[in-house]
Amino acid sequence: MSYIVITFPLEVRLLMKNPRVLSLIGKKVRRLLRNLGYRKVYTRWHFFGEQGERYHPHLNVLCDGEWLAPEQLAGLKDAIRHKLLKRSIANTIGKDLEINYSYVKTPRRIMHRIKYVTKASFLDRSWDDTLARELYGFHNGCFAGTWDDP
Repeated sequence: MSYIVITFPLEVRLLMKNPRVLSLIGKKVRRLLRNLGYRKVYTRWHFFGEQGERYHPHLNVLCDGEWLAPEQLAGLKDAIRHKLLKRSIANTIGKDLEINYSYVKTPRRIMHRIKYVTKASFLDRSWDDTLARELYGFHNGCFAGTWDDP
């Protein structure tokens, strides 16, 4: 199973407080990965660090996949960056998306990734009451693809 974490630069995080923007970004990632040949894709946002010290939105992605050679990984990261952050914005702020990729294949490590990704990260409404109200009813975990194999 492949695990991808996409973190946006601090300069654009205010835009990331809009549930419609969050939803659109997740949809773009799922569609991109499906178009690249991934059959199963799950996305889920984490909003804060462990203590809620600051708003730190990052998109966690679980998908079927394999170990990627450095060239393949660079191509995947480039495709994600071009899909999610306009080059003009990245060039203006002098920063780009931070994308981390890992691959695990043992059942124990797969379960660890699943448990981590599906845990809540917005634990206390006092961290950002306005955002909590905005996110009420937000469908955070989303699947795409075919999940019918044994």
